[in-house]
Amino acid sequence: MGRKIKSDLNKKGVILLGVVLVITAVSIYLGGYALWAIYDQRNLMREQKADKAENIALAGLERAKANLFLDDNWIDGNINDTSVTPPDPSNPDNFYELYPETSLGEGSYKVEIDYLQRPKSCTSGCEFYSQRILVRSTGYLPDEASYEAKKVLEEIVSWYKIKNLTQDKFYSMLQLAVDGANSGDKLGITEVELIEDIIIDKNLEIKGCYDVDFNFRNCMDYRTRISGNVTISSSAQVTMGGLIIE
Repeated sequence: MGRKIKSDLNKKGVILLGVVLVITAVSIYLGGYALWAIYDQRNLMREQKADKAENIALAGLERAKANLFLDDNWIDGNINDTSVTPPDPSNPDNFYELYPETSLGEGSYKVEIDYLQRPKSCTSGCEFYSQRILVRSTGYLPDEASYEAKKVLEEIVSWYKIKNLTQDKFYSMLQLAVDGANSGDKLGITEVELIEDIIIDKNLEIKGCYDVDFNFRNCMDYRTRISGNVTISSSAQVTMGGLIIE
């Protein structure tokens, strides 16, 4: 009888130990899952904040590009009524503040520009340096947990969007390019939206969809829009291509 009771107690002890082990294993699993869920949630929040910071930086970049396009002289210390430090040829690697930290939504952005200076060794193809500017936009998004999302976007922006391919001259407005062209000249336009009315009174070839260096045309990647009226004189023979006129 005593042996039977002892055997039953041993069985119950084994079962109890098994239950304890199962409960412990389940607790460890659930605890690990909870920690993983918290970690995953934090990562998701950081990714979302990083995306927001990128959108804020993009807003600053687009603002700068719009104002650069509306200005006709980038190196005079004024960009569309915003005062900036004129470029220093002896120190071309400095970034100059275009917009100080500017609030936008939950965060803010800061935009800087860097003038691309022509190297002294450059003897050909140097237009790249004198007609482009590097824009850097930094988007910030603060966080209560001392985590600050930050995203930096940079883009080299072309000053001149229009080129007289025959005369090798650049223009910021199509009407100016038309006025400065000779009959029979070819005009090329990069990816841009030109908001102006155009009057053409001479024989010209005008084509859009050029890359920023005016080396080739690709209307899938580079789209040229003209938002305005295009009037062609009855005596002018004009060939157009790759232009979206709205």
